[in-house]
Amino acid sequence: MGKKKFATYFAGADITRKIMMVLIVVMMATVVVFAIYKAINTPEKMTKDRISDYVKAYYEDYFYPRTVASTSKEKFEETMRNFAERGLDDGRVSLRQLMLHDGGHFSSELSVISDYCDLDKTFAEIYPQKPYGKTDYRVDYKYSCNF
Repeated sequence: MGKKKFATYFAGADITRKIMMVLIVVMMATVVVFAIYKAINTPEKMTKDRISDYVKAYYEDYFYPRTVASTSKEKFEETMRNFAERGLDDGRVSLRQLMLHDGGHFSSELSVISDYCDLDKTFAEIYPQKPYGKTDYRVDYKYSCNF
């Protein structure tokens, strides 16, 4: 159907036909957007993103403030340098530990995340980095997940 024929067809259509055409276009657009969303947000990506959130909360909101508060300025850099060499908890912070820190910070999500990952075999290796600020750290992830 050419451009002119389509315009003529649509111009001569009654209001019901126009509404139906618009609804069909909107539904098709919705399906396309939903398909793209599902393709981008796979269970693997969503799980990895969530684990990254747990690490951020653990280090920035729990570990770092407590280390600063419990260490003198003179000893702080030495303490962080030791953690930078060997990692927090000797290199392994389990997914369970990340979720249950600070009185069970993410405990409500345990049953959901445990459907995808082993809470004790999935872990993050967290290494503080100079200049040892709140957001200065590197993370290596070791996943034991079924995605």
